[in-house]
Amino acid sequence: MKKILYITIADSVHDQRFMHMLVEGGFEGYALRVSSGDWPTPAGVNPLEPMGFKFPLMQDQIPRFTQKLSGILRSLQPDLVQAGPLHDLAYLAVLAGAKPLLAQSWGFDLMHDSFANPENLKRTNFVLSHSQGLIVDAHSSAKKAVELGFMLEHIYDFPWGVDLALFNKEKWHESGLEYRKQLGWEKNKVLFCLRSWEEKYGVLQLCQSFTEAAGVLPNLRLLLAGGGSQEEEIKAILRKGKVENKAILPGRIPNRELPQVFAAADIYVSPSHVDGSSVSLMEALASSLPALVSDIPANLEWVQEGINGWVYPDGEMDDLTECILAASQAQLAPMQAAARRTAEQKADWQINKKVLMRAWKDLLQKEEV
Repeated sequence: MKKILYITIADSVHDQRFMHMLVEGGFEGYALRVSSGDWPTPAGVNPLEPMGFKFPLMQDQIPRFTQKLSGILRSLQPDLVQAGPLHDLAYLAVLAGAKPLLAQSWGFDLMHDSFANPENLKRTNFVLSHSQGLIVDAHSSAKKAVELGFMLEHIYDFPWGVDLALFNKEKWHESGLEYRKQLGWEKNKVLFCLRSWEEKYGVLQLCQSFTEAAGVLPNLRLLLAGGGSQEEEIKAILRKGKVENKAILPGRIPNRELPQVFAAADIYVSPSHVDGSSVSLMEALASSLPALVSDIPANLEWVQEGINGWVYPDGEMDDLTECILAASQAQLAPMQAAARRTAEQKADWQINKKVLMRAWKDLLQKEEV
């Protein structure tokens, strides 16, 4: 049985799916996290003690954690290592001697962090020059990797994917109506955003634009789930705009409850400045929600203006406001059907996961030759 070591930041629904694939593929899987998370390790995967450092990876931390990872590799002797983001965890894996290495881009690295400073770019180039394969979640990320000199034929374009049976508005229609009733929003137009409250996700601008739009359309409502470092700024914007009674901040919604919440909304909003293929965007589309998104490259791979949503120039608050107003007054039924079709055609986890399996098998076979 081949051993695969999966190295990640902490845990997420994406990590859970990747680890389940280790079991499904018949591999002896090991999971190494930087820090412990809230998710249990899937049965059949062996958890290793977390590495124990906080991001960003500082220069003076590198020798210590390289040595620690080297020891793990010597003891475990994996047949394949998968690690990302590129400029930190994949970088440590290369320094520690991981080979073959399937480097994993998480979107934000190749689309922003790798170019944020010379050191990150140096690390990313070093990783790409020492990796036998690269997983990306968007065509735009693949393009960036090629621009940095990585060979296209060694890139596995893998836009994660979602459970189409679970995220299905018809299945959750009644629950969605009940959720709206609990909020007292049965007759309102509900915007839903699930992005983290951090600078790169543009949530502050969304709140500012919502405040303006709600002054024009009194029936507009905002469901802003999640959390992050901008919480106080977000609450201040809503207070100043006198729309606290039109916005609800429910905190982080457990993944098992998300289908019901998607079913309760009318329009999904993703104002990100930096992103790969957003899984929450895919979940929204699968839930028949038209999407209102910034025009960053990864979003444009999923949303077509006037077909399954609306697109506005990234960072332009006035344009975002106008887009919210237009979307909130549009006929949604044709876009709802188009959103679901987009997910069925491009975001089916049962189909997309085969790319990940192929990447593992390709690199393991090359190592045997």
